[in-house]
Amino acid sequence: MDEDADLSRVRDIFTISSKGGEPQKLTEGKHVITDLSWSPDGGLLAFIGHDKPKGLAINLDLWVMPSGGGEMRNLTEGFDRSLGMGVGSDLRVATPNPGAVWSHDGDSIYFLTASIPHANIYKVDLDGGAVEEVIGGRTIDGFSLSGDDSVIAFNAMDATHPAELWIKDREGERRVTHFNDRLLRRLKLSTPEHFTFRNSLGEEIDGWIMRPPDYREGERYPAVLEIHGGPRGVYGDAIYHEFHLLTAEGYVVLYTNPRGSAGYGEDYARTVMGHYGECDYEDLMAFMDEALRRFSFIDESRLGVTGGSYGGYMTNWIVSHTDRFRAAVTFRSICNWVSKFGCSDIGYMQPESIAGDPDYFEHMEKHLAKSPLRYAKNVKTPTLIIHSENDLRCPMEQAEQWFVALKLQGVPTELVRFPDENHELSRSGKPKHREERLRHMLRWFERWLK
Repeated sequence: MDEDADLSRVRDIFTISSKGGEPQKLTEGKHVITDLSWSPDGGLLAFIGHDKPKGLAINLDLWVMPSGGGEMRNLTEGFDRSLGMGVGSDLRVATPNPGAVWSHDGDSIYFLTASIPHANIYKVDLDGGAVEEVIGGRTIDGFSLSGDDSVIAFNAMDATHPAELWIKDREGERRVTHFNDRLLRRLKLSTPEHFTFRNSLGEEIDGWIMRPPDYREGERYPAVLEIHGGPRGVYGDAIYHEFHLLTAEGYVVLYTNPRGSAGYGEDYARTVMGHYGECDYEDLMAFMDEALRRFSFIDESRLGVTGGSYGGYMTNWIVSHTDRFRAAVTFRSICNWVSKFGCSDIGYMQPESIAGDPDYFEHMEKHLAKSPLRYAKNVKTPTLIIHSENDLRCPMEQAEQWFVALKLQGVPTELVRFPDENHELSRSGKPKHREERLRHMLRWFERWLK
């Protein structure tokens, strides 16, 4: 194995005898590989990946090859979805993605991926042909097949129901668990309303609005814009505890998939590469403009913005480029791409996606130009910063820099640090910390929006 393998996105497949010996390399150092599985007869290997390791926002496809090495075939080349992408939610840690799942006869392969607004199960035959949707119209996290493929077990959620176990067989689809029913009967939840808007290129983009459960005609409400991470994250028909908590407290919640999001195809996701804070910012502002035009019950003088990871970066970018929002809460965020380069677990692999060129040292100024820290003097929005001390993806120093910058500018700000938590605080953190995070968010919006 190459001593500097961690500096490349390339991954290879090796086999080694169960009795020991030297590993045998089966691939040629040309692919990004995220998953692999053996065919039932052991004659073929399937893997999910792509053959453009230096490319940005490249779709992950389904490939097959002889199990002893040899010619590789891409079975989903024309599908234009990145395999394995799920729809975001904060009510599950991460159901293990099954990857490439072979049919019992080895003639076809099943897989899971997002196509807005759902995550569906698909199938493709080894001899080529179109990708077939097997189960759609639901947000699915994981699945498995019975021995003869006649039964598919899967878990699925929607925007008002956490994940439950479902079965599809010859009789159709049915839910077989009811873990959350008793709780849901006691709750009054808001059902998201879907609408679309057109960005500056004329592209139609999905958006959703959630009203407070006790919404009354004629009243006006504060609203919070939620921004997903990634940037190749996905909003769709999946439940967010955070969103429902906000609506229960009397806020309108708005969310969309700006350019850079997954679930729409490779070109849409790649648009933002090298252009952070440009077309994504434009789309988010156009989305807010359209929401305010359509929904007169939103109080334009009481707007909040929040997001985590890349959504935290965009929150910081937004408040440093406009004062239309009256309060902000930024989670596990980024404010300085220059320092993130050497402090993050993926920082050294990001220069091209930020500056459009892989040479960080020649284009450090471009990294600074894409950093909210560069524009901290513009910030007027009261901003709460929430960060985990063990976050290796967006290190703690990012929050500390943003806090110091805003403090020196006289911007109302607080920094809340969570010990013994990592990048996944909102999804898999300790229950007491997840509750505390949400309490701080509600406290901040209560202070500035009500």
